[in-house]
Amino acid sequence: MMVSIWYVLSATVGNKDITIMYTKFKCNGCKRNTEFLWLEQLDTPDGFKAYQCMDCGTVGVKNIAEALDVSDGDISRCAKCGSWKFSSVVCHTCQLIGVQDANV
Repeated sequence: MMVSIWYVLSATVGNKDITIMYTKFKCNGCKRNTEFLWLEQLDTPDGFKAYQCMDCGTVGVKNIAEALDVSDGDISRCAKCGSWKFSSVVCHTCQLIGVQDANV
């Protein structure tokens, strides 16, 4: 099952298309449940997005499974690393840090 968590605003400036995606997460800086501006120009691993908090300006990286508008039935804790993950897919954190099935 695919979960849609993006609020997308699109515009054309000159000859360039600009897409700004917002969603709500808990900010690591100000601890508020707030909207983030995704920083698409920064390269991030699958399952993660670079962001800037729309309230305090903190810049960081978030696991997209941690979005506040994703229902609890769609996510679960990974049995290997403990990170949040979408229930229907492989854990992106384990892929990133190279956790092996045999070692857990």
